[in-house]
Amino acid sequence: MGQRIRQRRRELGLTQADLAGAEYTKSFISQLEGGHADPSLDTLRFLGRRLQLGLSTMAGDAVDQRLSMLTGLVAWAEDAARGGRLDAARRAIELVREIAAPGGADLHAAEALLLLADLELRAGQPERAQAALDEAARLPYSPTSRVGARLALTAGRLALRRGDAGAAASWFRRALGGLRRTVRHPDLGVQALLGMAAAATQSGEPRQARRRLQSAVALAKRHGLDAWGARALVRLALVHRLEALSEEAAAALTEAARLLRDADEPRARLEIALARGLLALERGGSPDPVPLLQEARDLAARLGDRRVEFAATVGLARAALASAQLEQASDLSGDVHALAEALDDGVARARADALAGRVLAARGRHAEASYVLAGAIAALRASDFSDELAEAAAAAAESAQDGGDSELADRYLVLAAEARQLGAARWPIELPF
Repeated sequence: MGQRIRQRRRELGLTQADLAGAEYTKSFISQLEGGHADPSLDTLRFLGRRLQLGLSTMAGDAVDQRLSMLTGLVAWAEDAARGGRLDAARRAIELVREIAAPGGADLHAAEALLLLADLELRAGQPERAQAALDEAARLPYSPTSRVGARLALTAGRLALRRGDAGAAASWFRRALGGLRRTVRHPDLGVQALLGMAAAATQSGEPRQARRRLQSAVALAKRHGLDAWGARALVRLALVHRLEALSEEAAAALTEAARLLRDADEPRARLEIALARGLLALERGGSPDPVPLLQEARDLAARLGDRRVEFAATVGLARAALASAQLEQASDLSGDVHALAEALDDGVARARADALAGRVLAARGRHAEASYVLAGAIAALRASDFSDELAEAAAAAAESAQDGGDSELADRYLVLAAEARQLGAARWPIELPF
């Protein structure tokens, strides 16, 4: 290694004193190049930066160099995904899979596949996510390793997306159990607790969800994981809302925003903006939900998260309808339809149709509105979107009344009242993690 350091130093035209800089001495560099000093990892990193060499290149082992390359590619793909550069992240993932395959670098391949599954979930493609997860599961891994925990977390997220809260809870418990045995990876521990809370909420158990989220907040704070702590607080605010604790909900969102005051964490900021915007919309516009929902929409588009982009765009359209801005509502309704098609989700299409029907009703085109709203209402009755069902039913009642069918109008009004009452016990907001 000393010879390789000397050779590279000379290639760059550096003296031993130049390489030592202010941190080390010329004598130390001389001893290192002569093989008489044993450098620490920090020293090697310092020298690597000065010499523009990777650690494995200084060590000189071809296998180490290959593994170092894979490690760097996975890290680069994760960074690209966090910044919303999804095409670049996908290209890096494919390169990792190509390089890892011949040499049995199973750990790196599994990490790349799990990142790919996360990207597919964000893009609203659960089947593609399942395919990536299945491929990762076929590789050798330890259930108590970081890869094993991430695999269980991804499987839990897929189960949540499919509405199977029981299976999701089982996967999240499995992830948490493996992590507790190793007492490592607190970030994954927080994620497992968030998943268990989401499963409990989906099962109608807000108290259990609250306990899991409080544990997640405490774990995140203990390890300085501000972004994960903020995301746990957002979900805690939603549970407080289900429990009719509006002050506690507002306090949790304020604390989440405080944690991220100086942090560059777009995912957490997205979730805070979406939660605050939808809460304001529900309360009747205080504070103004539009800038909050627009911020959430922009961040979701940047991060490639179509489901959250869809939720924010629906919120913006509802706000436009509430303020009688029909042109804007119509444009946003078109965006909602396009996103629903991209998600290929039946409930999303029903929500898009409900918006379109409400726009038609607001424009006085009641015959068309009645037709569109009837189908949307039938689908929404089997979903958790009670507030949107209530709004669609109210618009359908107005259209039925305009068509002279008072009996049908009365039935829709009863449905609207029932949905509003049910909406107080549900708040369907999709916040994947």
